[in-house]
Amino acid sequence: MSGASPNPSSEEDVPGPVGRGNSGGWRGPESAVEWERRLLSRAVLMQGRRCRPRCGTLGGMAIRILGINGGIRPGGTAERALRFTLRALEAEGARCETFEIGALPILDGRADDQYPAAVAAWRAACTAADGFVLVVPSYHGGAPGSLKNALDFIDLPHAAGKPFAVIGIAGGDAEPGVTDVTRVMRHIGGIAGVPDVVISRAGEHWGSGDDPANKSVAFAIAKVSDDLVALCTLRADGKLPQP
Repeated sequence: MSGASPNPSSEEDVPGPVGRGNSGGWRGPESAVEWERRLLSRAVLMQGRRCRPRCGTLGGMAIRILGINGGIRPGGTAERALRFTLRALEAEGARCETFEIGALPILDGRADDQYPAAVAAWRAACTAADGFVLVVPSYHGGAPGSLKNALDFIDLPHAAGKPFAVIGIAGGDAEPGVTDVTRVMRHIGGIAGVPDVVISRAGEHWGSGDDPANKSVAFAIAKVSDDLVALCTLRADGKLPQP
C-alpha cells in the first residue's frame, strides 16, 4: 500500500472488495462471479453506444481529467490504481494529467502570495480540469492528511460544477477514505455523479501488478471512467447545472 500501514480491519469487518458507493453494488451476498456477469451483460448492451464517436471530445477539444493520487509513495498501490484508471479514461478519449500533491506545503493561514509557486500551480491545474479522479488510500480509518491538505487549498472557483470520481484502495477497509473525500469534494461544489469504486483487501484484489488481479475491479473502473467522461462532456456542453 501507499504510505503508512492501512487500516487494520479484519475480513469480517470489511465490505465486499469492490463497492459502488453512490448507487449500491457489490456488498456482501453477491459473489464476484455474479458481479462480473452483470458487468459483462452491461458491456454487451453498451456495444452500440461504443460504436459511436467517443464522447471524450467536444468541438475537437479533449475532455481534461485531473488525476490525483492521495498516497504519495512512488510505485504504491494507489499510484498503480491511478495509472490504470487514467489509461481507462484515455481510452474513452479524455486527456489526462496528474499533479503531485506532495509538493504542496501545509495550509497554515498565511496570505496567498506567501505560499510557494506549487500552490498556484495546483489551483491552476484544478481550474483547467473538466473533472477529477481521486485515488484514496485509507490511513487509520480515514483519508490521508496530505490529500485533505491539498483539497483545502481549493474551493468553489476551482471545483464547482465539475464531476469527480473517487477510487478507494486499502489493505483493510477502503470505504472510510472514500467517504471523507466525497464529502469534501461535494462541499467545494464537485458533482458526485458516478459511483465510487471501493477496493478493500487490496493485496488480494489488486495484487502487486500494474493491473488489478480481480477482473471485477477492472470492469468497475472501466464503467466509472466511461460515466465520468460522459458527465464531463455534458458539462462542457452546458447540460449540467452550473454553480
